[in-house]
Amino acid sequence: MEEDRFGFKQATKLLQGLRPSERQRLLGDIEKKDSVLANALKQNLYQFEDLKYMSPKMLIELLREVSLDKLGIALKNGSSELKNYILSNVSSNMRKEVIDNLEGKLVPVSQVESSITEIMEIVLRKVECGELVLDQGSNDTIIE
Repeated sequence: MEEDRFGFKQATKLLQGLRPSERQRLLGDIEKKDSVLANALKQNLYQFEDLKYMSPKMLIELLREVSLDKLGIALKNGSSELKNYILSNVSSNMRKEVIDNLEGKLVPVSQVESSITEIMEIVLRKVECGELVLDQGSNDTIIE
């Protein structure tokens, strides 16, 4: 992949290690010089699999904005670790609805990818606002 040659993955990993305020400042500086690069970095900063790093409380908050139908469809492409984490941290009613969509009818890969994209847009917005922390082993807490 061309972007790997230029340290793209390393740059996103470095950005993930920054505090949210530092990350926003640095991305703002990058955006002034190269908006395409800044947008690409933002879009690749977190992956769907990173949802397993949310606290159970953050997961419930996220699910207030994410359709359980979409989550179930998106999880078709998730690891068993992510599926288990999400299903073990939601109510039995939510779990049933997610499982119905996860194990339900076959859907096109494009629909799975579209669901993931929609969920990750919400996640990214919440991370940028400081409402969500997805960093593995993070000591950051959300103050309400």
